[in-house]
Amino acid sequence: MNTLNKSMFCMLLSLTSLTGFAQKTDSRPLRFAGYPQTVLLDNSLITDMLSFAEGTTVSVPISTDFLFTGTVISNQKTYGNIQTVMIRAADNTIFQVSEVTRNDKSIAYAGRILGQSYADGYLIKNNNGTYFLNKIETAKILEPCKL
Repeated sequence: MNTLNKSMFCMLLSLTSLTGFAQKTDSRPLRFAGYPQTVLLDNSLITDMLSFAEGTTVSVPISTDFLFTGTVISNQKTYGNIQTVMIRAADNTIFQVSEVTRNDKSIAYAGRILGQSYADGYLIKNNNGTYFLNKIETAKILEPCKL
């Protein structure tokens, strides 16, 4: 009987420690805590970003109280129908925007603002042709890379 109690205690201890390790929380700071959950994007702002030259320092006025300032690290056109611009801020947060020209010549935009050191970011979403930034928690959508 005493052996059974020890075995049950060891199993209970193991299960408790396993659930404790599964409850890890993201300890990274929130970069966009002071900004709204959703920010409306002006389509002309996106098209202006696509004209930025690589290597230049730019300031993108996302809203009246949200200015993204950084250096254009890439502006490339690929596959003949996709153009992508990437802007890196001083804190290594990257704002990436892509313009995709579909076969029917309509245009769609995609992009994100993410920083590896931060637990939040924004994704560009489309609602019937109206584009907006939607705040995300990066730990919920990105898998950690362990190379």
